[in-house]
Amino acid sequence: MGPLLLPGGRVAAATGRRITVWGSCACAVENGEIITDRDYYDQLELYSQLGIRLKPPPDS
Repeated sequence: MGPLLLPGGRVAAATGRRITVWGSCACAVENGEIITDRDYYDQLELYSQLGIRLKPPPDS
């Protein structure tokens, strides 16, 4: 629904496309409260579905 920050600081404009990606999350709980939350998903699949092509890093 909004711009997407890409590697290297580039920004991709919103496409309005619906996407589906696999993901998981991991939380740490202490004293009954969530103290950390980490979300993981397949970023390459996301970029592929949005039609974003990543550029390889320049040769050193």
